[in-house]
Amino acid sequence: MRARKKQIPADLFGQRHLLFRPGQEICRLKRLRRLDLGSVNHAPHHHTGRVDIQRQFDLLVLRSRGSFACDLRSAGLSVRTVSICIHSLVDVATGLRVRQHSSLIHCMKPKLSFRLVACLVLSVALLCGPYRADAQAPSGGNTSPATLTVMTYNLKFASTNPPNAWPARRPLVREVIRQIAPDVIGTQEGLYEQLKDIAADLPEYDWIGLGREGGSRGEFMAVFYRKSRFEPLAFDHFWLSGTPEVIGSNAWGGKWPRMVTWVKFLDRQTQQFFLWNTHFANDSQAAREKSAKLLRDRVAALDTKLPLILTGDFNAAGGTNQAYHTLTRDGFFADTWMTAKARKGEGINTSNGFQAIRRNGVRIDWILTCGAFTVDSAEIVTFSRDGQFPSDHFPVVARLRPGAAK
Repeated sequence: MRARKKQIPADLFGQRHLLFRPGQEICRLKRLRRLDLGSVNHAPHHHTGRVDIQRQFDLLVLRSRGSFACDLRSAGLSVRTVSICIHSLVDVATGLRVRQHSSLIHCMKPKLSFRLVACLVLSVALLCGPYRADAQAPSGGNTSPATLTVMTYNLKFASTNPPNAWPARRPLVREVIRQIAPDVIGTQEGLYEQLKDIAADLPEYDWIGLGREGGSRGEFMAVFYRKSRFEPLAFDHFWLSGTPEVIGSNAWGGKWPRMVTWVKFLDRQTQQFFLWNTHFANDSQAAREKSAKLLRDRVAALDTKLPLILTGDFNAAGGTNQAYHTLTRDGFFADTWMTAKARKGEGINTSNGFQAIRRNGVRIDWILTCGAFTVDSAEIVTFSRDGQFPSDHFPVVARLRPGAAK
């Protein structure tokens, strides 16, 4: 009588079918590629036999990882988790290969070796899959695949001056972004080296930007985006002045040049959309009002049916400042904070000045939309660690979906 295969509980993260795939893959490769594993299993324990085993093992790993990745993706794991698993498989396999004097290489059959490695990687995958989902879950519940989590974040330019020097704040910026897991981020004030630090800390994101004084000089309005989900189709920059195409141009009474960086994205889960990101003058109301008019005119000139998201530090109180009214008049832009079904952080000022949380209801960091969106929630994120804020502004987050609210 044939021995019955031990059954794995079906509710083990819902992944039971994965646990037997590596062996099936070995058999498939053996048939299709004619890998004579049997002849290798009995190779003598000397240098030549060991090299043969290593070559067969390497070949097996390289040929298996493509379909192995498909198996992981079909189980619902994220692209990033699959990438980690495949790299782990290759790394562990390489580790086994280079251990020239290990009895493991001498004694273990390649088929068994691969099964061991694959099972280890699958175990990691089963644990990482749910962790990934939880990490992306916003406050208040999970989001659907079509949900777009948008963040606007004034990073506060990098400085070496304590107590809020960039080296102390850098890990906190990484932590808060990891906690919220936004899909796209409109940042303000970031300097070139600072933005490179963030990109190094968050390799799942890429970014687009230009210094407001041209090239890598000055502050950026950099747009970060999740590489696995979005493809930039076009991007550009213009300056908030009477000569918008002139790099570094300044006018209207502000001390510093101000600009807009915009990107047209293909969202592989929904559709194409625009994201515009800006930072208005902090020292001139006239400049803010003229900047708002220029920005509105530029968006209107697109004459597009694609939805558009505007993020920024506007240095103006949402709901009361004339610059806000210019942008939202006649429903041209909608304020996600006002249209959200749920809000967290009601009444909190979005600027903290590296001091205690203030509750005067002054929102100078906004996420606005043009076109049909359903805004499920909006949040002012008051994260800190041991009394240290990551920035002198709080990140503002909106979770929205393309399409009119029902």
